[in-house]
Amino acid sequence: MARNKELNQRMKDERREQILSKALMLYATKGLAATKITDISKAAGISQGLLYHYFKSKEEIFVELIGIAFARMNEACRWLERQTLSPKEKIELAIRELLKLLDQNEDAARYHLLIAQATASDSIPEEAKAIIKKKTHIHMKPLLG
Repeated sequence: MARNKELNQRMKDERREQILSKALMLYATKGLAATKITDISKAAGISQGLLYHYFKSKEEIFVELIGIAFARMNEACRWLERQTLSPKEKIELAIRELLKLLDQNEDAARYHLLIAQATASDSIPEEAKAIIKKKTHIHMKPLLG
């Protein structure tokens, strides 16, 4: 029985998420410069050739992860901004929610570490620098009241 289009897309999406998750783990522990595309393919359990079917380079994967990290962080901040709480209560809520997220999702800490490493580094792809420059100001606004 042939796989249908929907099943093929779901499998492709799952494989892409697997690659991103394994790359995130490697970037968080080794950094971008020390991580090789072969490290990512090995960690994801796929061939290098198949990995290139999903991403052109380790830098493209890195940029994707930075985009995801800032999108998630800024969505959380927009949610926090919509809460009708005092600034102090918003900070307390943000801390509680962050701790809950870190407990429930093993990749959450890695995303935060990736953001910290990327914002402190000059040796990241220009596209990642552009995302950081464009998106950094957004997550500070809700806590300012």
